[in-house]
Amino acid sequence: MATAPSVPRVEGYSLAEKLGSGSYADVYKGYKKGGKEVVAVKCVVKNKLSKTALNNLISEIEILKSLCHTNIVKLKDFCWDDTHVFIIMEYCGGGMKKFAKDFCNSLCWLFFIYEKRILAIFDLKPQNILIASKKLQILKIADFGLAQYITDDDKNSVLKGSPLYMAPEIVLKRQYDARADIWSVGIILYECLFGKAPYSSKSFDELFSKIKANKPIEIPSNANISNECRNFLKGCLQRELSKRFDFNSFFDHPFVDLAHAPSSDSINKATEHLTKAIEDDKLGNCKEALQSYDEALKYLIPMMHSEVDSLKRMSLRKKINEYINRMETIKSQVSGES
Repeated sequence: MATAPSVPRVEGYSLAEKLGSGSYADVYKGYKKGGKEVVAVKCVVKNKLSKTALNNLISEIEILKSLCHTNIVKLKDFCWDDTHVFIIMEYCGGGMKKFAKDFCNSLCWLFFIYEKRILAIFDLKPQNILIASKKLQILKIADFGLAQYITDDDKNSVLKGSPLYMAPEIVLKRQYDARADIWSVGIILYECLFGKAPYSSKSFDELFSKIKANKPIEIPSNANISNECRNFLKGCLQRELSKRFDFNSFFDHPFVDLAHAPSSDSINKATEHLTKAIEDDKLGNCKEALQSYDEALKYLIPMMHSEVDSLKRMSLRKKINEYINRMETIKSQVSGES
C-alpha cells in the first residue's frame, strides 16, 4: 500500500495543510516557531528541477527580493536542505480574485510600478492572483517563476506560461514581448465576466486548434457590460500584436482608471472634491454637489480597498457610506422637484 509523501521539514517553521501543487513544488501553510506569524512555504524538490526550472526558480527569488509592492506577494525568506529549496512568503488567505473591475484596476496599477522597465510576468492566470485575506480585499500576484524585466527592444520565442491564458504569438512560437501580458489580462477579465475563457477546451490539441484557427475572439453582443469595458477587452484581445494595445494605450484607457489609483496624494484630491461638494450642497447646487461627491468617491473607494489598517479601513467605509447616502438624498430631492 502506497504511503502519502511526508511533509518537508523547514528549520524555524511548522508546516500545516497543503495549499497547492505544481510540476516541481508544493505550497504549504506554515507557522513561524515561537510566534503566531502565518506564512506560505513553497517547497521545491531539487531532483525534479531541470536546468530551465532551476533558472526559473532563481529568477523568481531574485525578482521577489527586488520588488516591494502592495499587490505582490512578499518574500520573507528562503533556505534549502539536501532535498528541497524553501521559499517563505506572505500568506494570502482570501483565495482568488473574482470581481472583474477591481481585478483589472489592481493588476494594471501593478504593471505601472516601474516607469522605465516593464516587468513581464508571462504566466498570468487566475491561480496566481490571490487576495490578502477575507477582510483585506487586496489583490496579490504570486509565482514569478517565468517573469523577467524586458525593454521595448527585447523579443522572445521560447514557450512560456499556461496555454489557456497565453498570447497566440507565444503558443505559435513566434516572437513576442511584454504585450503578451496584456493578452493574458484580457483573457482573465473575459473569464471573470462570462464564466469561462474564450478558448476553453477539453484538451491541448483542441486548444491549439482554436488558437491556430486565427479567428478573432467574439465578445457576446448581449453582454451586460459598459462600452468602456467592451472596448478595453477588444484592445487587449487583438490576435495581431501590431493591433493590440501597447502599454500607453493600456494605461490610458478609461476602464483602467489609473488616475484614481491609491497614492500618497489620493486623500488630498478626495478632500478637495469633498470640500467643493459640501459647499455646493449647502448652496443648493445639486448637480455640482453630486458631481463632486462622485469624484471624491473615485479616490476614496480604491483607498479603502488598499488600506491595510483595519480601523482606518472601517472609518473610510463609514465615510464612504455617508457620502453615498447623501448623494441618494440629493437625487431624491431633485426627482421630487422635477
